[in-house]
Amino acid sequence: MGPVKNYLEVTADPQVLENEYITEVNHPSRGRVMMVASPIQLSKTPSTIRTAAPELGQHTEEILLEVGYTWEDIIQLRNDKVIN
Repeated sequence: MGPVKNYLEVTADPQVLENEYITEVNHPSRGRVMMVASPIQLSKTPSTIRTAAPELGQHTEEILLEVGYTWEDIIQLRNDKVIN
């Protein structure tokens, strides 16, 4: 049996760092942040992280408009505190 590590220990593990399982990305409001990279590494088609995770509610209006809500509906949802 091997050791069981917590999140902090994993992020400092030399093998994790050497294998680039954790990568640094630019976040629009938080600056440079560390994220888990893809554990699948292919030499001819390497994976990349294109963007950081969205902020809570970042795409709410866009999605609601796509599924048929109007701007008036969205304003009402916001006034009713259903969405931020």
